[in-house]
Amino acid sequence: MQWLPALRSRVVSRLPDGVARRRPGDAARVAVAIGVLAAASVHAFHPTQVERDVAEWAQDLPAGAFDALRFLYELLSLWAIGIVVTALVFLRRWRLARDLAAAALVAWCWAAVSRSSCTSPTSPMRSG
Repeated sequence: MQWLPALRSRVVSRLPDGVARRRPGDAARVAVAIGVLAAASVHAFHPTQVERDVAEWAQDLPAGAFDALRFLYELLSLWAIGIVVTALVFLRRWRLARDLAAAALVAWCWAAVSRSSCTSPTSPMRSG
């Protein structure tokens, strides 16, 4: 565990509580994130053949298997958030871990509400 203090010193800069400092690379990260999000949003309306095939395969599953696949998908998304929050707690980034966990919870609830309000009996996606 000799490497742990070195990792923390490289990843986390210590400042007194209440003091916030932005690093110059933060602006570049935000710009790159906006570019990736814009590119992904353009691609969202043009699915590839592989994406269409996977969606068709999922739709052809029996109802029980489709529900199991949906449950597994939701479980894996929560698992990914848990890994990131755990890593932030490990690095002692308490406020960031708290904020990320809260944002993930709000996004998960919003997705559940929007899914239940947007699916209809005539929708191509099965309602959950």
